[in-house]
Amino acid sequence: MSDKLEIYRNYGVLTREKVPTYTYGGPEPTAVCSEKITVSVPKGWKIGENAIGETLLTDPLGQNFLVKDVLCGNKYPQFVTCDKNGRNHWYRLKEVKEAGENEKPHKAEPVHEREER
Repeated sequence: MSDKLEIYRNYGVLTREKVPTYTYGGPEPTAVCSEKITVSVPKGWKIGENAIGETLLTDPLGQNFLVKDVLCGNKYPQFVTCDKNGRNHWYRLKEVKEAGENEKPHKAEPVHEREER
């Protein structure tokens, strides 16, 4: 599989009108408008499928997640995961601007700033 995902940036979502929200698989139904964007998955992450065909992510620690369960973000899309000790790890996703652009993989390092929820 590719190291890129197509997600949606949604604007005007109920209760979050002033910040974009990110979804996978389709736009948010309550959004005023949505745009499909492509993001690259951080280095160390793997994309696959589970037995029923859902897109599955494997993080650098070997844990498996559905995209919809770890995708979040306000200013930019992120993955948030929880390790075995209960600590959250935030991974910023880079938006791929053009299909033909040379994209360098980026390290799977946690983002140290917290997003407001």
